[in-house]
This record gives sequence, structure tokens and C-alpha cells, in this order.
Amino acid sequence: MTNVVNLSGEVVFPTAPGEPDMNVVRELEDLLEKARSGEIVGIAASYTYRDYATGSKLTGVTSYSLVGRLEEVKADILKSLA
Repeated sequence: MTNVVNLSGEVVFPTAPGEPDMNVVRELEDLLEKARSGEIVGIAASYTYRDYATGSKLTGVTSYSLVGRLEEVKADILKSLA
């Protein structure tokens, strides 16, 4: 998925301020359900706030395979920014 920008190059958010992006909510709820069932035992996450600030979290089991998946996500993000 690519970012939508206006003519001045600013990102246009899919929702109004204060309204959730339901795609993000659905993905997080799916992950939470898998974590509650014990299926997911570790997570590395990066996220973007509406003011363009970013954050990250790492908790639970880590592995070289997880690092590989993060590289895939990195490549996807870079493609979406091109």
C-alpha cells in the first residue's frame, strides 16, 4: 500500500483526527487474539502516530527468523515510500 499525498506532498490520512483506521485496528485485534491464545510468543513492532512520530516495541521470544521478517517489512516500507 502506498501513502496518499496532497499536492504539497503531505500525507493524507485515511481517517479524520480522532477516528481509528479500522485496518490497523483489525490487524492489532488479530495479533492480540493470537497472543492471548499462546500462538504468538514474541513481537517486534514499529508504529507511526498521527503527528508522524514513531515508536517501537520488542518483547517475548526473539530469533534470527524474526530479524529476517523485519527485513521483509523494511523492504515493503521502502517500496511504499518510492
